[in-house]
Amino acid sequence: MKISALLTIVFFLAITLNGCGSGESSTSQTELIESYEPVTVVLPGIVTEPAGDTVSVPDSTSVILYYWLPLEKYEAMESDLLFLASLDSTILVLPVQPDHESRNHAQRVVNSLEISLPVYLADSALTKVFEGSILPITVLYTPEGNQFTAEGFGAPLRLLGMHQTGI
Repeated sequence: MKISALLTIVFFLAITLNGCGSGESSTSQTELIESYEPVTVVLPGIVTEPAGDTVSVPDSTSVILYYWLPLEKYEAMESDLLFLASLDSTILVLPVQPDHESRNHAQRVVNSLEISLPVYLADSALTKVFEGSILPITVLYTPEGNQFTAEGFGAPLRLLGMHQTGI
């Protein structure tokens, strides 16, 4: 009899305590669930892979767009490209060019560095992001919806250093 009375009291206490602040509890649980939902970066245009497929951004992945004038044997540019090739998979690195001829030339320049870094083709909507900018230009998009831009050589390292993403 004592055990069943004790269990009944514990049961009523559990129901009472669970009911107190239930509005807060359900709100915070919803917020927690929403904060862990995967978020996908939406680019302002289309990026095409060398094979012709459209690039899709994996969930919860930051994206770096890097647009530059592909010069051969230019040390500062080579440093940027080597850095970009060294980033881990939490960041999708998209070195881009605006047309096929530029993309092909840029790929030859990258290949001469003996690194694995494909160069992508950006459509006209995406290249508007780079208009009026000093080259090279780096744009970082985060899954949280932020966009950060830096110009000049060393911009990828500066951006990631400032925003502590993926280094």
